[in-house]
Amino acid sequence: MRQISGLRNYHFDRASRNSSSESNVSVHLPVLERILGDKLRENSRLKELNDQLFFFLQVQHKRYQIEDLSKLLFVKDNNEEKKFVLQELKEKASQCNVEIQNLKKAVIKNN
Repeated sequence: MRQISGLRNYHFDRASRNSSSESNVSVHLPVLERILGDKLRENSRLKELNDQLFFFLQVQHKRYQIEDLSKLLFVKDNNEEKKFVLQELKEKASQCNVEIQNLKKAVIKNN
């Protein structure tokens, strides 16, 4: 709210033309700098939240992949081709678990 009133004051003072335009700018420059600083901090905070959300979405996606693969592992069949596919799925599930651990380590390092 303070930011908006600062901008309103800036426009009102500028419209009044009681002083030169240079002094108007210099008087209200701190207000504009403060607004810009607030916006930059908010942008930085939103970027951090976005990065965290992206990480959690990646982890959740990997978990869903593992769940889907594990459901397939319970299929019983003596067919050699299916056994080979199941082995590949087990390896992919293992790789997904490793990727989740690496993502967690990366987030810990970044924080």
